[in-house]
Amino acid sequence: MTDSHSNQVNFFKQIYKDETPVWEINRPQKAVMSLLEAGSVKGRVLELGCGTAENSIYLTENGFEVMGIDLSQHAIDIARQKAEEKGVSVELICGDLFKHDFGGALFDTILDSGVFHAFSDNARKKYMKVLRQLAHPEGQLHLIAWSDLEPGEDGPRRLSQDEIQRVFEKEWTDITIVKSVYETNTHAHGAAAWLASMTKMSK
Repeated sequence: MTDSHSNQVNFFKQIYKDETPVWEINRPQKAVMSLLEAGSVKGRVLELGCGTAENSIYLTENGFEVMGIDLSQHAIDIARQKAEEKGVSVELICGDLFKHDFGGALFDTILDSGVFHAFSDNARKKYMKVLRQLAHPEGQLHLIAWSDLEPGEDGPRRLSQDEIQRVFEKEWTDITIVKSVYETNTHAHGAAAWLASMTKMSK
């Protein structure tokens, strides 16, 4: 683990203890709801960086088998309490995506709501390897990331459509990237984002 990744891990572990992170809006992201309404969520679902699991709980309530993973034990504890209060059975794991042993599990749909845009170029390579191991042949990836159309410099790394395309096009196909919104508790109308959906190439 690099020092930069160690710092990032420590940041996400600590932030839930210090404050309510900006991405916690106490409901699922509208972009995730739109994916469900469009029939774009299929089979067994893995949510990366699930936080307090609003998206995971929502998808479970709508009939999907969902696993959520997050670095923060505090966030996972809150998520489990939310799931219990709603009577929802969702598998929630505290772990580092790059190190966790998923036991060979494969997923039909992988949801990344605000994880990829936090990675360095080096971490992106590790991320692609993890996706390769976890996505079912012809599995789906749905990625919500801050857009280069969002003004200012606060918050995560901004991404362009072309950048997302370049990162994924060697291993993923049918890539569609559309304008979306990443909702936060500090943006009245959300931050400008891209919603990228793609299919794992079968080899």
